[in-house]
Amino acid sequence: MNTDSISKTYAFFIKNTFFILLLSVFSNLSYAQQMGGNNENSVFAQQSAQSAIKFAEALNNHDIDSLGEMTDTKNLGQIVGSALFSKQSEINDFVRGFSAERTRKTLINNLFAQFFNEESNSSFIRMLDEQGALRPLVRIDYATGGHEYLILFLNEEQKVFDFHIASKGAQFSDSLTQATALMISTDDSFFGKMFGKEKINKDVVEKFQRIGSLRQSGQFLEAYKLLLSMPEDMKKQRVMIDTGVGLAQNINDQEYLAQLSLLDKYFGHLPSTQFMLLDYYVMTENNVKVMQAMENVIKRFGMDGALGELSANLYYNAGEMNEALKYAYLGVNAEPNFEPPYWTLLTIYNEQQNYQGVADTLNLISERLYYEFTPESLGSEPAFAGFLASEEYQVWLQN
Repeated sequence: MNTDSISKTYAFFIKNTFFILLLSVFSNLSYAQQMGGNNENSVFAQQSAQSAIKFAEALNNHDIDSLGEMTDTKNLGQIVGSALFSKQSEINDFVRGFSAERTRKTLINNLFAQFFNEESNSSFIRMLDEQGALRPLVRIDYATGGHEYLILFLNEEQKVFDFHIASKGAQFSDSLTQATALMISTDDSFFGKMFGKEKINKDVVEKFQRIGSLRQSGQFLEAYKLLLSMPEDMKKQRVMIDTGVGLAQNINDQEYLAQLSLLDKYFGHLPSTQFMLLDYYVMTENNVKVMQAMENVIKRFGMDGALGELSANLYYNAGEMNEALKYAYLGVNAEPNFEPPYWTLLTIYNEQQNYQGVADTLNLISERLYYEFTPESLGSEPAFAGFLASEEYQVWLQN
């Protein structure tokens, strides 16, 4: 790579790092996915759990310096460079520019700032078995009620060199690869790997880079129109659909749903897309697929308080109260200190006028979460009028 190319690489990361965080792209197996202990009792797995706890604490404290120390940007650059370029010399040049101090600082700041946009709390959930390798699962709970899941990829020194973002259905290295390909001049190796070299020509590469430039400048509709003008067989590829999803989010719901429908049609069967497609299934009122996707997410991530609560609410909205109660209980038992599913239990029992269930849930909340309920506090909520007039309330009050 010549000096001009290196300068372009620097310029991209200095000016456009926030943009790369908004792209989701085709997920392909790389050497990055091969590292990780395969025994949860192994020293590596135990160390990884401790590293994930520290990582979550740093997210909660908005401690960019600590997050930077925990991140292996050189390894990340190697993954991205290997996907972008064919020649080892070009890969090496890219890694040197990528891991340079000024590039690294900008990348770290913008990479983790995306999780600081609103009030949230992060926590280590468990070690997750993915393709025979154990990796830490971290959950981010937003004050608005949403959740994000991160699967951390750790090297032997316990530094994060990549992570899977559940809501984007992709690894960060994949998103970064696509963003870089859209913004700097490379040979056709990346696009050739994606679509087949016989389909790649100068016009296609230039269109990709024009899309990146338009999006970076906020011209989402223009970028989207250009994406729709690409060859039909290319528009079915994951890299194209995920880019379309990102653009359409900034245009209107109709185009957003259109891109998600393509993701569902061609890649809805993949584990990586299940969490990402939940909103689409809810928005299109496809209850069957909603429940199937939730089952697949739970199968992949395991049960926790947030997934129990989300499942309970999905079944509640579908009018299946027994299933809603089942999943709310699974949530509170999987994560006793996580509050939301307790309130779902309370709401359902109260709506069903199952006042013994209300009393039992109040006791459970008091026992586990240390809330103190009084006749005054309950009486201030009109919804509990029926419970306050019940025999079950009188028994609960005496105990």
